[in-house]
Amino acid sequence: MISVLSIFFGRIYCGFFCTWGAYQEWVGMLGGKIFKNRFDTLVPKKVDRVLSYFRYIVMLAYAFFATSFFTSKILAKLGGPNTSALVTIIFSRKVVAASVIISLCIFTILSLLVNRPYCKYFCHGSVEAGALSFAKIFKLRRNPDLCINCHKCENVCPMKVPITEMNTVYDRYCISCFQCIGYKGCPKKGALYLDMHPIKTFLKEKNKKHPKEDKINKVI
Repeated sequence: MISVLSIFFGRIYCGFFCTWGAYQEWVGMLGGKIFKNRFDTLVPKKVDRVLSYFRYIVMLAYAFFATSFFTSKILAKLGGPNTSALVTIIFSRKVVAASVIISLCIFTILSLLVNRPYCKYFCHGSVEAGALSFAKIFKLRRNPDLCINCHKCENVCPMKVPITEMNTVYDRYCISCFQCIGYKGCPKKGALYLDMHPIKTFLKEKNKKHPKEDKINKVI
């Protein structure tokens, strides 16, 4: 279901249905009131982009531990009593519960300083959804002729996507929350919009790139 939604609208699951993402945003609202203009300015843009690649490491680690969980019984039998005891400790309820509580505390604190830190730097699901979103059917587009460069779309964007630098919004951070085209976002009608007619737009752009030659050129 998530994959189907991603193909049509990009990371719309992250923007509308992810409870963990919603929790971070709620904590972020509190952080915005506490730190005001300093909120979400802790990490420089260059560092932010580098840190975003850490999600791929998390995805590999997640795959490894998921596989380890299902093969733990086999490893325990092959490794003897010591290995069996170690596997039991690693996957015990107490260890898992402690890990969840510690992670919750860490990301709650981080969310007071940075908007959606888990989504940006640790979420392996965003990697999968992000890959599909590059081929999404319904795209967010900016009309440079109508855009007044007020940057309101970027200011309300929880992921700080550089929208005004693109005509078609392709960014691995975009969670398709559509706040940029909401009532707090773009004030100029038609400057930023969700393209619901992708085939029509594709043909229009194709004609611009390859205009029809006139009859004289065809004869020559």
